[in-house]
Amino acid sequence: PNEKQRKRKGPKTPGKDKGDGFEINLDDPRFEALYSSHNFAIDPTDPRFKKTHGMEKILEVRQKKRNAKKEESDASAPPSSDPSLARMVASFKKKSSEHAPTKKRKTTKPST
Repeated sequence: PNEKQRKRKGPKTPGKDKGDGFEINLDDPRFEALYSSHNFAIDPTDPRFKKTHGMEKILEVRQKKRNAKKEESDASAPPSSDPSLARMVASFKKKSSEHAPTKKRKTTKPST
């Protein structure tokens, strides 16, 4: 490339981060839907996805909140220990296996 083309492209600075210096406030309540709603899910596999420092932080916070919510729901859900429910399920399985139709085999006639 000649000098005009180099001037148009600008100087190359290897090793410099492409970040624009934008810092996102992750604690801002206006961004809460970004973490909780599936309508605002960020797909890193999308070809239009730009991996920036701010986007990485958003993805990290979203993952942390989802893990915390999952652990909270697992801890708060009591295990099902209702014996009547277990008996009812066992009874249903037994009855359904007794009444299940047997498969008939197709018999083929020998060709002559």
